[in-house]
Amino acid sequence: MKQLGFEEQARGDTGKAEAIRVQVMRIIGDNLASVKPGSREADEIKRVLVAQGAWSQYLEVGIGPDAEIFTKSQVMSAVGLGAEVGLHPKSSWNNPEPEIVLAVTAAGETVGATLGNDVNLRDFEGRSALLLGKSKDNNASCAIGPFIRLFDEKFGMDDVRQAELALEIAECARLIKGYGETHRRAKANFLRIMDTLVEGGTFQNERARAVAIAKAREAALADPEGKALQKVLASAEGAAGAVAGRERQAGS
Repeated sequence: MKQLGFEEQARGDTGKAEAIRVQVMRIIGDNLASVKPGSREADEIKRVLVAQGAWSQYLEVGIGPDAEIFTKSQVMSAVGLGAEVGLHPKSSWNNPEPEIVLAVTAAGETVGATLGNDVNLRDFEGRSALLLGKSKDNNASCAIGPFIRLFDEKFGMDDVRQAELALEIAECARLIKGYGETHRRAKANFLRIMDTLVEGGTFQNERARAVAIAKAREAALADPEGKALQKVLASAEGAAGAVAGRERQAGS
């Protein structure tokens, strides 16, 4: 679901942000795709939310009459897998923001998709929409990768719209943090998940792979030294091996 700025509205108070989220979801549901921007339904939603003090600049460009198409990756902003992202030196409240990134040619044709970390400076963006330029347009402020999946007869835009696996992989960006030894361990855990569960392993389906990645990520976050992660990866490798064995048997 589109980022609606609940945390910015609550100024970082997670309890208040959740209360706003529940209030808004009760009115508009959990899928904005069903609301046509600028429609009579959208106008009624806005009227109710304004009256309750829950309307935001994010909803305005999401379902208002002038919907936002937000582009990024200007020259010098995009970096690849494993590179350090760029933060404005005056920002003290920021976080990774996992996104699905489209690869578009100069002719306007969408030819593939990848993952991205649209670095979010919440202190700047939350103060005013007029500060979006300062919040978003910084060197190395958009990390993409680890690869671009080109569209073909087996993978297209409909698959991107249902990309649960892609979002789980993007969430793994949360693992890389800190400095020195902390950063080294965090990056090592991230790469172990990429090597074992993203690029390797045989799973029953993409849903099973996404679940395995989510479990591994949570294990790494709970135990940065990697012991819990090792157990989860070993279990996932065992399950993947069993699937591969059954596939070989079926093919023989």
